[in-house]
Amino acid sequence: MHGLGAGLLREHPVWGGRIFLIIGMVVGILLFWSLPRAEANSCVACHKTLADPSHVKHSFLEWEQSVHARNQVTCNFCHGGDPSKAEKKEAHAGVLNSNNPKSRVYYQTIPKTCGACHDQYQAFQQSRHYLMLQKTGKGPNCATCHGAMATKVLSLKEMQQTCTLCHSKPYQAYEALAIVRKTALSVALLKDALGAAKQAGSPVAAAEAELGQAQAELTQAKRAWHTFHMKEVFDKGIAAYEHAQATKNELDRVKAPRASP
Repeated sequence: MHGLGAGLLREHPVWGGRIFLIIGMVVGILLFWSLPRAEANSCVACHKTLADPSHVKHSFLEWEQSVHARNQVTCNFCHGGDPSKAEKKEAHAGVLNSNNPKSRVYYQTIPKTCGACHDQYQAFQQSRHYLMLQKTGKGPNCATCHGAMATKVLSLKEMQQTCTLCHSKPYQAYEALAIVRKTALSVALLKDALGAAKQAGSPVAAAEAELGQAQAELTQAKRAWHTFHMKEVFDKGIAAYEHAQATKNELDRVKAPRASP
């Protein structure tokens, strides 16, 4: 430590300690204040104390374990209300029952509510599912597949079980999702192979370009999924897989030791 700070500590050690204490307190307050806090939200503070059995309590427990909770997306984002108010009536102002067409969580409105944060809504609007939902109120919405609170991503088996609620043989959906999952793994393996090739000092510029192409095609396939145009999803997934797999095979071939003459 140099300059004024060092001189102060030598001449006035007590004051020097106090200054460091004050600085530490100020920094701590600034850091703490800048963090989003779900606990300061009256919705969270109240609903976490509700006694079982209660569907509201059950929903809160699901939310508490969700990616929404981890990202400070609290009750009011979807249900409305004023989380700055402590009184029940004031805090619930604007909260409507889910069977009210004006509610943010009305069955047909859920995709629009989710779309405030999730850009998959744009793709979903291009789907037959969305058109059916808007025309008849009976099509699937986001919660049908992802849940309302847990926000899960379906496995292949879960997807097939969900689709069979309306479709007798959802072969195309199963194959499309399977290739997307397989491609994601292939792209991950290619990234690992590229890292190993770099460490070995091998030229990787061409392989990196192919990886970028595969990643772009995989992203397109994932975005197309919510349109439910399954042939497009499958085709984009296959293109990405072929790019990734061919590139990894070439890296493996170059890395393989040559046979002795």
